[in-house]
Amino acid sequence: MSFLRPSIPLRICPRRFSRPTVTPSTTHSPHHSHPHPHHRTTNTRTFHATTPSNAARTPPRSPIGRRVANAQRRGPPPPVSRLENSYMFDSPARGDLTQRLKFFDGTRKLLYSQFFDRTKYPKGEVPFSEFERIAKELYHVAYTSKPTDQSLRSIDSNIELVYEIGRTIGPGDSSFFEWVFSASTLAGIRHAVIYSTWRCISAVPRDGKSHDFPFPLFELLRDLALKSHDPYSLHAYAKLMGLRNRYEDGITLMDEFNSLIWPSTKPIHKADDFLFSGIVESPWQTYAWLHEQAGNQAMADEIIRTAAETYEDPKSLEQYASLTMRQNDFEKYEECMLKAASAGRATACFKLANFYYLTSEGWFPRRGITETPNPSPSSSQARMVIAAGKPPEKHDSMIAHLSSIISPVRPHKEYRQSAIDWYQVSTYLGNRSAAKIVAEIHRADGNFEQGWGFYNISQIPKNQSMESLPDEITPEYWWMDQKANRTKFTMDFFEL
Repeated sequence: MSFLRPSIPLRICPRRFSRPTVTPSTTHSPHHSHPHPHHRTTNTRTFHATTPSNAARTPPRSPIGRRVANAQRRGPPPPVSRLENSYMFDSPARGDLTQRLKFFDGTRKLLYSQFFDRTKYPKGEVPFSEFERIAKELYHVAYTSKPTDQSLRSIDSNIELVYEIGRTIGPGDSSFFEWVFSASTLAGIRHAVIYSTWRCISAVPRDGKSHDFPFPLFELLRDLALKSHDPYSLHAYAKLMGLRNRYEDGITLMDEFNSLIWPSTKPIHKADDFLFSGIVESPWQTYAWLHEQAGNQAMADEIIRTAAETYEDPKSLEQYASLTMRQNDFEKYEECMLKAASAGRATACFKLANFYYLTSEGWFPRRGITETPNPSPSSSQARMVIAAGKPPEKHDSMIAHLSSIISPVRPHKEYRQSAIDWYQVSTYLGNRSAAKIVAEIHRADGNFEQGWGFYNISQIPKNQSMESLPDEITPEYWWMDQKANRTKFTMDFFEL
């Protein structure tokens, strides 16, 4: 049963007495604390608390808006040194443990086979049942506790095996992967300590100042380097000494490192090849850098030469090629830069393409013949316009034609084609400058479609992938503009 609502006059009936008000006062005065009981007020108050329909309403904040407002009220967080946090994951792994275990159940056999490909364990040495047990326990521990050295030991006494299994099942879950590396670093596992050290080194600004490093990591690395005499640990420890401006100590460590290695054609096992990580620099770069910082540039150049000729280190080959260019040893330059480019270095491909293109234009002599090259420009800012390729040479007789075929001297057009090929390889490796030059070459030769494609690639910002092509300029404008507004490259653009 429902009751009728009171009439409107009753709902807006004024109160007989006004509400008492309290005013702050230094002295107690009862006459001023309470109003006169017979005082009437003309203010009205609705009988119920329903919000009027014409009242201004503030929409509720979204969850993101509330988080932003809360963050603004809290203020910026206190500054944290990146060196203290760049290598250590100090919380449980984030994510849904149930979903992770479900994913593992569907891929455990594949991961088990990958385990032997990525580690030094012979195939079948670790039973599948043990692999599965350690993996599941590792998931449970990682998602429920912080990374510590005892975390790994609670799973199995063989912490190296726990670490290798964690590396195998970790990809695809970044927080779990970081947890495994942090716990393994604290446990003193060699691979994890060295990898964490180089992550820490990558966070150091190259400002010439002395930098300190987190003590637990520094102590673990020092024990590996000085007690175990592990070459990888010696390399990382020498780099740390250099960043602390202790260059002579770093050189001593690298001398010991150099005595422990030798040239070999045997490929490095995946478990030991740190150079593919993208964080660890070549030991020859560290060795040369220490001598350079110590003021011995001649020794630094000699180290680069040894690394290039004896060990064929790709980056050292590229650097040594630049040294031979200063000595006008063009054959040695081509040999070293070709090896570096064949190793997949985009900058080496670009420099080799520049060398071939300038040779095709007569700036450098062709190999196998004595030629007088074009005079070098007086300024590195001198500009050069890319022109169309020269037509094939015509021979007056059949003998001259045959001699040109069997001659060891390559014609200019072949150098130009080699330049185009290496420009394209460098472009596919991510070099936008190479795309810009090869686009102009194709445009000068009348290859519209190829030139337009490379021009689009050259306009993509470096922080974007090559999948996103810009559309600020139309193909027709670019093609019609080939004669009116040709790109003029400075000689500095053709880096050698």
